[in-house]
Amino acid sequence: MRTTRRGFTLVELLIVLAVIAALMGVATPASINAVQQAKASQVAQNFRNLKAALVTYFYTERPADPTEATWTDIVPNHLSAIPKNFDFSVTSSSGGKYTMTLTYNADDVDKQAVKDVLDEVNISGTYPTLQTTVQK
Repeated sequence: MRTTRRGFTLVELLIVLAVIAALMGVATPASINAVQQAKASQVAQNFRNLKAALVTYFYTERPADPTEATWTDIVPNHLSAIPKNFDFSVTSSSGGKYTMTLTYNADDVDKQAVKDVLDEVNISGTYPTLQTTVQK
């Protein structure tokens, strides 16, 4: 009587590994692109939210000198936390106008992808920025 062997042959296992490798080769670039697009959407949404918080701060708190504003002035009432990798500055111009500039200062996102999501983002510099002007 002959005993039958159970299990897979080496050739069958190699074929399965080759199929898995081919599937991963196709799926990996697509998933990386999806992750990058999600990051760009997140940064664009943060730009929108931070812009709204800065404008709300300016009009509700009416700071004596808006150019001296910092995140700690805005966080207690207009944001829940200081945002990571975002900075802002306020410059004054004539006629009581102030320009608020938000900057995302990290290299973990494609600037063009952020601009594709939020067209008002400026990508001409090293980091993406968003500007808005308010009147005192």
